[in-house]
Amino acid sequence: MNLLKKKNLEQGEVVLYQPVVHWCVLLKPLLGIVFYIILLLLWAIFLQNLSLSILAGLLNMIFGKVFFIIGIGCVLYFLFEVLKYIRTRYYLTNKRLILKKGVWSTLLSDIPIEKIEGLFCSQGLWGKLFNYGTILVSGVGGMRWHLKMVRRPYTVRRKIYNIIEKNKKITIIREENPKPDFIIEKTQDKQIKLIDYGIFVTSYPAKK
Repeated sequence: MNLLKKKNLEQGEVVLYQPVVHWCVLLKPLLGIVFYIILLLLWAIFLQNLSLSILAGLLNMIFGKVFFIIGIGCVLYFLFEVLKYIRTRYYLTNKRLILKKGVWSTLLSDIPIEKIEGLFCSQGLWGKLFNYGTILVSGVGGMRWHLKMVRRPYTVRRKIYNIIEKNKKITIIREENPKPDFIIEKTQDKQIKLIDYGIFVTSYPAKK
């Protein structure tokens, strides 16, 4: 597992959850290879039914090179997607949502939890069948993130919301010119105390 190094974490920051990219992200390049193999089989069948002639040899040479180039491209594309799948990691800490990805070089980006304004989850037909989806994270200032094809997207969304709720702080709004906390007026007979705009009166018996 490609873990996040401690040097990438802030002081007091702890990884609480790690969303995982679903393996279905590899289906597209895998289907490309399958389609390429089917084309090769169809071409082999076509060559068998084609009469031996100069035209047949010429076609075999041209299409043979074309299929070879396409095959190399499909294999390289599949390997690239596998490496990207292995090296793409999401981390949810008590302070940030972190993205770590990159095939040739590593890209590390993050969004603070307190700057997340909304989470939108989308699932297509295949996503519902295989339990994966994409989460759109919207932040302050128009910031947008896509957690693409993550496993159990609604669980990930709930985990993020739970951390947001835990990190909420109660803010006290004070007036620009606050009134005195209390005013005490002492007399021989009584003490009048005004606290927080309420009136509390304590009476003492008058001296004879």
